Amino acid sequence: MYFHHMVQGLLQQWAAYSEAHHDTWLRLYDRQRKTLEGKASPLYLGGLDAMTGSLTCDRVPKVSAMETQLQEATGWSLTIVEDVVGLRHELDAWFHSLNLSNDA
Repeated sequence: MYFHHMVQGLLQQWAAYSEAHHDTWLRLYDRQRKTLEGKASPLYLGGLDAMTGSLTCDRVPKVSAMETQLQEATGWSLTIVEDVVGLRHELDAWFHSLNLSNDA
């Protein structure tokens, strides 16, 4: 099942995730979290720890739960976007157009 099946009308269809998806999330998250120790800033790691229950869990995160936590803590919101990977060329061109080089 591909990602676009989990997002319908740009809403997360959380129930569509299988146990295999949840297992993959758990393994990937655990592995990535361990690699951050000693590399990421304490502020970043603290932010991850503060998201326990919505992001740092053994299930694929629920966007609505993450948004609630972020909204309460920071006022930020989340938006599910379709096909960000397919937009890579456009994003690369946009970043290039910003001319963020150091030779200015």
